[in-house]
Amino acid sequence: MTGFTVLGMSLILFSVTGSLWLALVLAAVVGLANVVFVVPSQTIFQQRTPDEMLGRVVAIRLALVNVMLAVSMATSGLFARSSASTSCWRGAASSPPPRAWPASPSAPSERPDEVELRRRATTAQSADRAMRKRRSVDSG
Repeated sequence: MTGFTVLGMSLILFSVTGSLWLALVLAAVVGLANVVFVVPSQTIFQQRTPDEMLGRVVAIRLALVNVMLAVSMATSGLFARSSASTSCWRGAASSPPPRAWPASPSAPSERPDEVELRRRATTAQSADRAMRKRRSVDSG
């Protein structure tokens, strides 16, 4: 029962966090806590399923899991697109990537893709500020 509680609380915290690092830690906790559900579940259905039906049951279960994963990804994508909330992922996506090589003295200080990423991040921040201002005017 404790594993289910840890799984549930981690999922709830994961859904509301604004910190990328906390989200990564919570995702790892969710993965570890999921073992508490998956191992007993697999054991129970394998013990209770007749041997001649086990392949079919495993196939149906796997198909259902994959369908539900696809449905949840599609609906969460639609929800994320329709909601105006900001997330730690948007901040992570707009930050420039770390340099993979040391800059040489003759090399330009910024690569063209870094300039484009900075421009996009500034545009996204401006759009977020405008949306927050619009919401405060609408609600006030």
